[in-house]
Amino acid sequence: MFILAISSRVRRYLSPLFVIVLLLSSADLHAQMPAWQTNFRLQVFSPKVKTIVYEGKLFLKGLKARIEPADAEEIDLYDFETQMEIRIFPKDGIYFRKSLSLAKQIKAAKEGWGPMPESFHEKKVLLRKGNFKGQAARLYFITIERQTQTAYMMRWVTDEAMPLPLRAIYSGSGRETIIVDFEPKKDANLRDETFTPPSDYLSLNPF
Repeated sequence: MFILAISSRVRRYLSPLFVIVLLLSSADLHAQMPAWQTNFRLQVFSPKVKTIVYEGKLFLKGLKARIEPADAEEIDLYDFETQMEIRIFPKDGIYFRKSLSLAKQIKAAKEGWGPMPESFHEKKVLLRKGNFKGQAARLYFITIERQTQTAYMMRWVTDEAMPLPLRAIYSGSGRETIIVDFEPKKDANLRDETFTPPSDYLSLNPF
């Protein structure tokens, strides 16, 4: 057993959650995490255009997620178990149901609020320990691999909020750099209705 082979000196510093991370797959880890509600701020930096800022709220419960942008013109629901996405348009009272694309699964995994797809492998290297946003945190350099494809990124994380990071930094298309900041807050009272479209909205499929 890998855990038993760890020396007693190292074992003292392993939190129970870290042990769970070693034993569970990415999907299992997300499925067993408590419900979260967090504000997020996403910034896209590009040498070609003005910086784009995108803010809103993120709700997580098991393998389900809900994203509410600050303007609330569109609400997105994600189910990583069924790999389905629902796009809700509150002003029109309609929604569309579609398959969750691999690109969106990877984006969610990079930002820490979705499991890494099985065909991808993530490796972490601890860069430093320190204080980030007033919390004891760790900065990791992360390599994401799939056959001949490789992507690099960094995450600031804490044990209390895992797997949701305090900050994720990664590259977008072209020469873009994306920085996402989260303010995680536990919320055990998220109802199932949070992750379903309103019953009086009209479903329009296919999209």
